[in-house]
Amino acid sequence: MPSYLVVDDHPLIAEAIDYFVKKNVGEYNQIVITSCQRLEQWLKKKDEVDFILLDLNLSDGDTRPYVKPLLSKAPRLFIYSAEVANDDVRNWINAGATGVISKSDSLSDLLAAFSSENGTTFLSHSIKDQLLSGVMKAKEERDLEVILSTREKEVLDLVLQDKKNQEIAEELFISIKTVESHKRNIFAKYEVRSAIGLIQKLNQR
Repeated sequence: MPSYLVVDDHPLIAEAIDYFVKKNVGEYNQIVITSCQRLEQWLKKKDEVDFILLDLNLSDGDTRPYVKPLLSKAPRLFIYSAEVANDDVRNWINAGATGVISKSDSLSDLLAAFSSENGTTFLSHSIKDQLLSGVMKAKEERDLEVILSTREKEVLDLVLQDKKNQEIAEELFISIKTVESHKRNIFAKYEVRSAIGLIQKLNQR
């Protein structure tokens, strides 16, 4: 039977996840680890699992140092916690974590995480909102240094919402060519070459 690992020191949460997985995902055997000490012992074994749910904070310590070692034990690793810093989210995703889920999200987010395609990164609604809020705050601070026209600010806001050129054009009632022109000007002012580069630069603030 396929198995998965839950690293959490709350038995009720582990039981609830087990019930949820069996009902909505499939027949998986659940392995529960409740402390950093036991996690270290498990990591020394050759055991592998199908996926891992990792709580960041246990009663006897922080599990952040175990993220990379755990990635070698399963093809999919989901981090979930009540509090997640934006810098941590980026670091874990860069390290190879499959997704990040906030404990404030609903079970539908957990199901969406399990249903996400292999090779893709899953972020729950709260995590996405948190990252976007961080980007917008950084953008506001950056705007004090970079002068944008009113239209460029409108285009920039939509770019940060992951809107495509066609969607931006329709929302602002301008042509796609005009959108592309505004984006080129924005990228030039921020000294980046793409929307991804822009987001990364804003997040450095």
